[in-house]
Amino acid sequence: ARELARRNIFVWSGHNYAVEVVASLGLQDAGGVVRVGPVHYNSTAEVD
Repeated sequence: ARELARRNIFVWSGHNYAVEVVASLGLQDAGGVVRVGPVHYNSTAEVD
């Protein structure tokens, strides 16, 4: 997520309210997972 933020791509990282899933995958110490959430006002150029 930090590297993407440096490129002005804003995502979420952590457990994203899936604490037990992240824990069962052993990803807590690695920072969790990255969540990307495009919405209706994002253009296809931004997604590409």
